[in-house]
Amino acid sequence: MVHGLPTGRHEGATVTQPGCAGRHTSIYARRRARGFGHASGVRAPGEETKPTRGRPWIAAALAAALALGAASASWARGPLGARDADYQDAVALAHKRYVSERSGKVSQANTALAAVSPDLYAVVVVRVDGKVFEAGDAGKPLLLTAIAAPFTAALVGEQRGADFMNSTAGALAGTAPVPPGRSTADWGKPPTTALELEGALATLSLVQPQGDVDGKWRVLAANLGGFAGREPSLDEAAYQAALAAATRVNTKARDLSQEGRLTDKSELTADLYLRQGSVTLTTRELAIMAATLANKGENPVSRKRVVSEPVAINIQQLLINSGLKGGKRADWLKKAGVGVSIGESGAIIMVVPGRLGIAVYSPPLDSAGNSVRGQRALRYLVQTLFIGPDPTAP
Repeated sequence: MVHGLPTGRHEGATVTQPGCAGRHTSIYARRRARGFGHASGVRAPGEETKPTRGRPWIAAALAAALALGAASASWARGPLGARDADYQDAVALAHKRYVSERSGKVSQANTALAAVSPDLYAVVVVRVDGKVFEAGDAGKPLLLTAIAAPFTAALVGEQRGADFMNSTAGALAGTAPVPPGRSTADWGKPPTTALELEGALATLSLVQPQGDVDGKWRVLAANLGGFAGREPSLDEAAYQAALAAATRVNTKARDLSQEGRLTDKSELTADLYLRQGSVTLTTRELAIMAATLANKGENPVSRKRVVSEPVAINIQQLLINSGLKGGKRADWLKKAGVGVSIGESGAIIMVVPGRLGIAVYSPPLDSAGNSVRGQRALRYLVQTLFIGPDPTAP
């Protein structure tokens, strides 16, 4: 079910737009074709017209209207100036195109994830002006899982200063400080980013207060609530299921602690990592969270500042550098210059700096752990909404 503005398709000519794959046509093209030269009594610029005899004021008015339309068309119909109905059309079609897709398998990482219906599917776009466009199961709760990581990294940046996240002490993009007398070479490779398990644990350990599991949890939950615009809910059953299947997380936390890469206790850090991943939010709220990062740290719906602009920009870059799970840095993501974060629940968020946040949700995953429908819906939106650098820019 589509919520919000009408989603009917519009008849008319279609024109393949710059930056879009040949099989996709722009949602703006149909409206341009209808707006220029097809309205009653109006012809497109360049078409031959007959003089209007005896009524010079009509001719003058018509000429002025055509000139105004030509001057404003690129703004009113272009990539950054699409109408609300255009956005809703794109979201509805991104949902409709892939709703019948049945490939992929639901995560079996724990019993809570394995029990989720593979039919759930939602697509939501939130612009930085606060307008929301959605289709499908946008209001259904889902588990946050690893998508909590960039928002926890933003919290660390806010607590310790934006420069910390990219400093030598920060060991690149949100990992724990390199201990005195050590270097990244001691581990054979640079530390992973705050979006991967190793870096996410190290980043979470940096959250203040230290050594206080309840106090730290309150801070983490409040941070997630600021991004989402409401207090998040902990799914206790999902949390217990995650604890029962936490061998990998617990082992990694102990290893990092022995290497001196955690600033807090390993047991506490592993527990809070699993707890924040068991928070439930909706796809709509995930899109608002992504839009908050896109809007330089201000929630576009609540209009409350969550993190400072430098911190938000830092996390934008972290996401842009991340790619998809399994090392897949798809060409369409590179060209668009956008950031993504992936969760085992089948959710993906996309941050388009200065423009919008997108969230998609579909539990069936590919072999690398990426939502099958979600990837395809995002690619369709990237092409259809002209997300990325202006193709006419030098």
